[in-house]
Amino acid sequence: MDLSRLPGISAGFPSPGELHAESRLDVNDLLRPDEATYFLRVDGHSMENACISDGDILFVTRDLSPIHGDLIVARLREGLALRQLQVFDAHLILEAGHPDYAPILVTAETDYECWAVVLFVISPRHAVTRSRLARPQKA
Repeated sequence: MDLSRLPGISAGFPSPGELHAESRLDVNDLLRPDEATYFLRVDGHSMENACISDGDILFVTRDLSPIHGDLIVARLREGLALRQLQVFDAHLILEAGHPDYAPILVTAETDYECWAVVLFVISPRHAVTRSRLARPQKA
C-alpha cells in the first residue's frame, strides 16, 4: 500500500507556516512484511491506559528481542497477553495498562515466553472506522 504525499500537521500549537508535503510513504517499508510478522486484533481492555483499545490492530514481529519498555505479546500458561515489559536487575515484570490487571512478576517458575514485540498499533479514532473494523458478531 502506497500512501501519496502526507502533509505535516502540528499536534501542538498551529504552525504559522503552510502545510508541506513530505516524501512518499510506502507502508510496506514500515511494516517489514516477512514470515516473522503478524497482525493481531486486541481483545479486551487491559491496555487502555496505554491508549490501546479493544479492536485495535497490532503489527508484531517475532524476530526482535524485547527491551525495557517495549510492548510485547507474552505467551503465558493462560494464553497470549499484551503487556509492557519492565526489565529490572534480576527479574521481569509484565505491566498492564489498566489498574484492574495486576502486574505479572516473571520468575524461573513462570511459564512465560516473549512471543512477539509490537511494532505498530493501528487505532481507528472515528466511530465509522471502528465499526468497519469491528469483529463480526457471533450468531
